[in-house]
Amino acid sequence: KLSNCLSVINNNNNINSRIKTMESTGNTNPISARRSNSTITRSFHLLSLPPLTSTPLSSSVNSSSSAKAGATTKITPKCIRDLWRWKDKCLGDGRDFFVPRPRAIGTLNQLLLDSPAFENSSDNPERVGIIHVKEAAVLSNCARLDIVVVCEHHGLTCSSDDDAGVENDDLILNHYVRKSVATILARQLKSYEQHMKGSVWETIGVASALDIPGMVSESPLSASPSLIECIANEFVHVVGVDDIALHLSKVSVGIADRPSRPDRAVVFRPFSSRDAHIMLQMKRTKELAIGSRIQAILDTALQAGKAARDPNIVPQLMPLRGLGDSKNYPPDLSAAAAKAAIGFAIKPSLERLKSKLKAMDA
Repeated sequence: KLSNCLSVINNNNNINSRIKTMESTGNTNPISARRSNSTITRSFHLLSLPPLTSTPLSSSVNSSSSAKAGATTKITPKCIRDLWRWKDKCLGDGRDFFVPRPRAIGTLNQLLLDSPAFENSSDNPERVGIIHVKEAAVLSNCARLDIVVVCEHHGLTCSSDDDAGVENDDLILNHYVRKSVATILARQLKSYEQHMKGSVWETIGVASALDIPGMVSESPLSASPSLIECIANEFVHVVGVDDIALHLSKVSVGIADRPSRPDRAVVFRPFSSRDAHIMLQMKRTKELAIGSRIQAILDTALQAGKAARDPNIVPQLMPLRGLGDSKNYPPDLSAAAAKAAIGFAIKPSLERLKSKLKAMDA
């Protein structure tokens, strides 16, 4: 066991060393020497803001509230608290009477696409932008900020003949995806603090109530490396289309953890009109999403959310009928219905998504 632990530590140290060497020399493309124009690899990433308050170090986007009890905690860094406030002001807080922000969300989606995950040396144009964000979507509401991106990269192969080489390349790719998205959010945060915070728009409440131009800047200020690193290190990062689609489906169904309210237990309330509001938010997210694969993932989440509220598909909902927006959903019946919703609503939707994505790649 000790030997395995030392091996993992050495592996991570080697990865960090490779990243620092590439950045210090200006070569931010670790795979340029192994490029193959005939090979395009696609990767799916979900980056979420972590919970606002003290939260377990081991928390994840799919962790249960009960699993968090008694876990080691840390205080959410200031950079993340500031980003939550920026999200509420510029992208909306998603609460009752929420005004949609298509202008702000659309601008942010486009900025994500315009920023390559890897920016290579300008003296070799052939290598510039070898890894790009090709699709993007942003889900922002009172409970979360989820950013989904699809990256395409040429010739990403293992740096050695063993499995560790593949793992190292994946970790380096994930590092640059986090850094790319963190850079965009950090620059938006600095622009907001410089131009909008304390402005007349914010003072009279217009900034947080309307989708006014400039809330997401198309020409944002630069941000310090320390702020970018802080944000990048704190992201909850989920990789892979299956896990991302599962998370978004749970959000639509109403059984996903809520990062803005980590101290509240998640109770499945299938007949609550308030909880069903997420379906409208997910629909708007899909309408603004850029890219057919991300739209397919969001469509899957919408299908799962609709099916999970249909007693004809999930019979275990029947005992909960008539409770509506009540907060008194029986915990045992609600938990049984949530488990059934995963089996009868979410899993079939995910299987259909696999077939749809396979057809897209054919």
